[in-house]
Amino acid sequence: DLAAVASLPRRPDGAAEAPGLVIHGLWDQMVSFSHARSALEWLPGARLVSVRDAGHLLPLTHPHLGRVIGRFLAPLGPG
Repeated sequence: DLAAVASLPRRPDGAAEAPGLVIHGLWDQMVSFSHARSALEWLPGARLVSVRDAGHLLPLTHPHLGRVIGRFLAPLGPG
């Protein structure tokens, strides 16, 4: 719900310490790119991947992103 996301504080009291990967479709009409960038405040050291020709349903329309996610997860090992 975008209203709930908009009501979140701009700076979190405590940011996540886990690695993060934010993937955003630049054609997304539900979540703006600025919201994707804001997510990085909650995930210090996170990586933002923007996909030019993608909307909100990235996993369905861009299956190659599975490889991007796999490369992100590989160094983390099992667990």
